[in-house]
Amino acid sequence: MLITGVHIENDKIMRWKIEDSYGDKVHKDGYYIMNDNFFDDFVIEVMIDKKYLSKEQLELFNQKPILFDMNEPF
Repeated sequence: MLITGVHIENDKIMRWKIEDSYGDKVHKDGYYIMNDNFFDDFVIEVMIDKKYLSKEQLELFNQKPILFDMNEPF
């Protein structure tokens, strides 16, 4: 899945526009809207180009990683 948009109200993320890997055979033209709480509950990893990160976020790469059991990611 690919995040293609975000809906923000009063500096708070409300929803995300997601392009589904199934293409246009599922959902509306291959896209669906996901509430922000989905990320809190189910997303454990994202890929972001470093050019979009702040200096403070880039500094987090210098800290010790947090490891979790791959058999029980949630």
